[in-house]
Amino acid sequence: MKLFYRRHGMIHSRLREFEIELLRMVPRLIDTVGNHGGDPAADRLTPEVFSGDRERSAEYRRLAGDLIDQGRADDVAALEDLIDAVESGEPLSDEQASGWMRAINQARLILGARLGIENDGWEETGGLSPQEPAVLMLHLLGQIQTHLIEALAGGI
Repeated sequence: MKLFYRRHGMIHSRLREFEIELLRMVPRLIDTVGNHGGDPAADRLTPEVFSGDRERSAEYRRLAGDLIDQGRADDVAALEDLIDAVESGEPLSDEQASGWMRAINQARLILGARLGIENDGWEETGGLSPQEPAVLMLHLLGQIQTHLIEALAGGI
């Protein structure tokens, strides 16, 4: 069953209760991100833009960092503000759904960084237990994000 579908230009949801509750956890997870050097999630969310050139990367962060951070905060707020409406059956606009997708992606990056995931194919390596809550959350958020992307692309 597809969790999201497009109808009349809007994104509608078939999210189940546990998926709604999982999405409610996303803002709280994002709020736990610490500082660079102390939290791998902070490093994953804001990598060096100019690999090997810390000075240029720092300058980029100085110039664009506030805009990037504000955009991320807006995406998380959109998810948080609209989750009750979606649970009640209200659809999302493409812009709102895109914001949700980006907030979910932030959560997935945080989880991946904290789990030590560096490369694609980590599921097959057997190093992480699928029963571990963070791994399960990562998988479920990936499924939700995939269905959201398909709905945004016009899939059914």
